Amino acid sequence: MSKKKSQCAHKTFAQIQAELKKPKHDTTMVSDAQPKIDDTNNPDTKPFRWCFLPNNLKWNHKYFGWKSYCTNGGKGLKEFTEEIERAIHDLYADKTFGQVSALPHCGYYGTKTLSNAQKNLLRSHIDITQFQVYHIAINDKHRLIGYVENNMFYPILNDIEHQFSSRK
Repeated sequence: MSKKKSQCAHKTFAQIQAELKKPKHDTTMVSDAQPKIDDTNNPDTKPFRWCFLPNNLKWNHKYFGWKSYCTNGGKGLKEFTEEIERAIHDLYADKTFGQVSALPHCGYYGTKTLSNAQKNLLRSHIDITQFQVYHIAINDKHRLIGYVENNMFYPILNDIEHQFSSRK
């Protein structure tokens, strides 16, 4: 019998216990390779989610407010927002931000492409250096313009006549 075999066969109980206590590393878990980075902060891969903030719904502006269109259209704010909610659900349910952004008349506004008038209008509600400005279409003319934070779209401008893009 070889010396190696005889040493293995004659291990003491303490040696066997010590070997069992040694940590064993799974080579698939521990390696020198770079770990895969999970891109959980990229909203384009996340389901399209949105939320109205009550403070934004009280905003009254001649072209982009919420209340002025409700009173002019003969609808109350509640009926108006329910109409918008139905439209958003019908158009964008089961889509990701990436899929919504690929649709015509939806997506991100680059802050470099915004005019000073547009930036000033947005600055009254958000810090445009910290949040991405985003917009979705409700129909051919009607747009909601807001921002994305934590994979959530928050509408702040209610652009019924599609005037925000032409605002210089």
